[in-house]
Amino acid sequence: MIITSGLAIGIASICHQSALNLTGKTIAVLGSGLENIYHRRHCDLARRIREEGGSIVSEFLITTLPLPHILQE
Repeated sequence: MIITSGLAIGIASICHQSALNLTGKTIAVLGSGLENIYHRRHCDLARRIREEGGSIVSEFLITTLPLPHILQE
C-alpha cells in the first residue's frame, strides 16, 4: 500500500509519518512548487520522504509559492 496525500498539517502529515515509520511508501502532493514546501514545519518530513524512497510531486513550476487559492477560468 502507498499513502498518497497532501503535505498538510494534521491527518495528512500523520499518514505520511506513519507510512515511513512502518517502512511503507508515501507520496506527498504539493499545492506549490517543489522548492516551496508548505507548511515550513514539514521540510524535515519532506526530506525524510525523499530519503526513504517516497516521492514529492507537484503540477506547478518548481518556484511557485503556496497560495490560499488558485483562480481558474
